[in-house]
Amino acid sequence: MKKSIGHWCFPQGTTIRQCIDGCKGLFYSFEAAFTEGGELSLNTSDEEILDIRKYAESNGIFIKSLATSELWKYPLSTKDEEKRKRGIEIVKGMLHAAKLLGAEAVLVVPGLVDEENDYESVYRTSQASIKELEAYARAQGVIIAIENVWNKFLLSPLEYRDYIDSFNSEFIKAYFDVGNVLNFGYPEQWIRILGHRIVKVHVKDFRTAAGNGWGFVTLLEGSVNWKKVREALIEVGYEGTLTAEIPPMYDAKIGIKYLSEAMDIIV
Repeated sequence: MKKSIGHWCFPQGTTIRQCIDGCKGLFYSFEAAFTEGGELSLNTSDEEILDIRKYAESNGIFIKSLATSELWKYPLSTKDEEKRKRGIEIVKGMLHAAKLLGAEAVLVVPGLVDEENDYESVYRTSQASIKELEAYARAQGVIIAIENVWNKFLLSPLEYRDYIDSFNSEFIKAYFDVGNVLNFGYPEQWIRILGHRIVKVHVKDFRTAAGNGWGFVTLLEGSVNWKKVREALIEVGYEGTLTAEIPPMYDAKIGIKYLSEAMDIIV
């Protein structure tokens, strides 16, 4: 398993090149953010994307995955067809950029359950959207990695596993977030159930006593049993990247160095 760090670990406004400079010598890979109006977006040219890859690799950093927050705004599960189509367009853009960057997977939030979009319709509509995207992912040679998040959806490891299996595709896998299950489960149990389906892993920590969003803390300060998590990952044969996804600390340089050292302990 290799250490990776996400764009959101850096202060808002930090460019991709500045992030790469900051994690140089500390991390193996970097997870870039794909956002509207950002450096990586639907408007970014192929040449610009390839320049980012060249800069990263010249500094010994590999971009192995892409993430986005845009699917909270444009859910793949919404009844609003215009927003759903925009979400599909965003994922296609991510897949194309990932291919050029040499990334293996893109993070996808599959759907959002709310008062307007009930659980069953979210299940069906998100499935239809991802099936629509599967052929494009296959053509690009990039995996759609479904992440478990606080979206009131896929609330058990059995359902998460069966949802992934429903696509019967090597290009639809799981992006497992360790900290996101602490409020209602044990990550090591989820890892064993998901098994070979896990293609990427987010590492974050969470204090269960808090019970809400304020419970997310920096690595090694929460309730995650990292020894058991590591044992479970080894047991299922996971050899990919572990990507830190932690809000930036008060001092970026100190924070990034701390995350690197904490991940050394975890690995």
